[in-house]
Amino acid sequence: MAELSMARPTQCHLWQNENVRPEDLRDALQVIETWTDESHLSKHLCRCKGCGQLYVDVWYELIDWDDGDDQTQTLYIPVASEAQIALVKDALPPPLSLDLLGFHPRITELWRDGARKFAWIGKT
Repeated sequence: MAELSMARPTQCHLWQNENVRPEDLRDALQVIETWTDESHLSKHLCRCKGCGQLYVDVWYELIDWDDGDDQTQTLYIPVASEAQIALVKDALPPPLSLDLLGFHPRITELWRDGARKFAWIGKT
């Protein structure tokens, strides 16, 4: 997995908020393009309603065939160019590839074992 530095959205209120919550994202981001919308994977280009910052929103589900406790993860990756958008759009999700986890900074929302974890990754 290669680490790729993406845009640092310093003007965006999501970046400035140390404790971003899921509802902050739902209220702030507007989907402007949908690339994939399937039962275990979705990819969207979103725009912050406040500042116009672009984010690629990737949601995927890792199926637990043994116990049925599927893990889901949503990544919000800030992008600043067509090239960055294309890199994230074309990256495969786990378990097919770990490339998406190499983009930073990013907001990560993880659902696992009935618990939600939510944080900026690579912000510092």
